Amino acid sequence: MREAERDPGLQPERTSMSWFRTQLLMAWVGLIFMKLGLHHGTIVLCLVSGIILLTVYVGLFYNQRRFTVRFNDQMAVCETEIIAKKILSAVVVIAAITYGLYTSGIL
Repeated sequence: MREAERDPGLQPERTSMSWFRTQLLMAWVGLIFMKLGLHHGTIVLCLVSGIILLTVYVGLFYNQRRFTVRFNDQMAVCETEIIAKKILSAVVVIAAITYGLYTSGIL
């Protein structure tokens, strides 16, 4: 690929916007879980909501630090990035399982 085709200036911005959209969606899901938990008196929904909202809060600070430094190729696959993505994936799975249990009437 030629240097002119790589677009090194906008990729970090697009990536940070993608992370922000993900966190915004997670914040809404967390708030919906909180409202459902408070409305129906389900402590599990409130607890999962707290986990989601805490993850969003920590993620905002992580992304601010991460996307304000100069990017290099090793940063995309460094151990910190892998851990952050695993945590985010685990929280999404926990939210999906909790919602599935809630809609099935188990919670």
